[in-house]
Amino acid sequence: MHYRKFRHNWILTGILLFCCSLINAQPNTSVEIPKQEKYQNRVLASEKTGNKKFTIPKRLYNNTVSHYNYYFNANSKLNDIISTAKLQHKENYRELLPFYNYSLNETSKGQIDSIIYKCTAGILLHDLRSDWVDQFYLLMGNAYLHRKDFDSATYVFNYINYAFANKEDGYDIPIGSNVSSKGGSFSVSTDEKRNFWKKISSPAPARNESFLMQARNFIEQEKLDDAESLLQILAADRFFLKD
Repeated sequence: MHYRKFRHNWILTGILLFCCSLINAQPNTSVEIPKQEKYQNRVLASEKTGNKKFTIPKRLYNNTVSHYNYYFNANSKLNDIISTAKLQHKENYRELLPFYNYSLNETSKGQIDSIIYKCTAGILLHDLRSDWVDQFYLLMGNAYLHRKDFDSATYVFNYINYAFANKEDGYDIPIGSNVSSKGGSFSVSTDEKRNFWKKISSPAPARNESFLMQARNFIEQEKLDDAESLLQILAADRFFLKD
């Protein structure tokens, strides 16, 4: 059990560092990540990110394949695991009823490894400029959460918060800076207002939802102070969608 957790954490660390180096690479920096044996003699699509223009046909192809060949199957698998856990759930009316009508003790028994591997493939085998990369990370973090691998889930949600935050000229905007104060109001969330084309061609940004998933991750670990602090920040954020 400890070996499996260590192995998954090592894989996760490699994926996050690798993709971070490609998305937000700074001059004179590089990260070497060993590939699996079957990919040793193959240049992955994620490694070729930025080599050519990301044209509309290329974006449509990457989005379509990422969505329906990888994300859809992985998300359906997680939903099936949760549905099975709900069938096993029995409420005890002598105790305070839980918010969710299923237990993570049941979901952790499911074949969640296949979901994590599917998300990994969806990221590494496609251009990282795809509109589904952040959704893969969100689903990966959700899978770790439902496997009760809370440390890995925290790592993924923290990465989403960092990697997909607003940028200025390619560099991170410091929290608390004047730039992060939108319209005179301090904000940590992502503005989800999008034009018509974005609404019909790509999913909503995953970063805001990752905050909520992180709060649940804290609650499952009984880190109630951390969860409360995060939720209070979001509740006061006028740009965070409340509905």
